[in-house]
Order: sequence, then C-alpha cells, then structure tokens
Amino acid sequence: MSGRIAFSPEALVKLRQERAVSQSMLSRRIDRPIPTIRSWERSKRVPPLEVIGEIADALGVEYTALITRVEVAK
Repeated sequence: MSGRIAFSPEALVKLRQERAVSQSMLSRRIDRPIPTIRSWERSKRVPPLEVIGEIADALGVEYTALITRVEVAK
C-alpha cells in the first residue's frame, strides 16, 4: 500500500461550517458559482490546486487543512 494526497470534501464542509461560512459566502469570496462549490462538497468534482489555495485563504486555514492522505493499493 502507498499513500497519495487528495482533496477532502469532508474537510471543506467541516471548516466552512465551523467558521459559519455559507456556500453563498464562500462563492463570493472565491468568485466561483455555488453549484461548483456544492459539487466539490459532494465529491462530484475536485477543485484545481490553485483554487484549493483560494478556498484555504477564504476560510483562514492552510491549504493542507483541505487535503488528506489516502491509501491506495499498488
């Protein structure tokens, strides 16, 4: 088994809710449509790396708070 890093939709939802930031508020802060944010939170799409940085800035966290390590079989 080896690990890889991946975007964590669960972390996005948790961090956004902990900071009382609605999807609408985040949408305005990062200039992305609400359906796009919703698709990230529902694991339908993955934001590009530079957008993960924008999300992190908008939520006041390091980008690493939005990623996780997942184990994958070789």
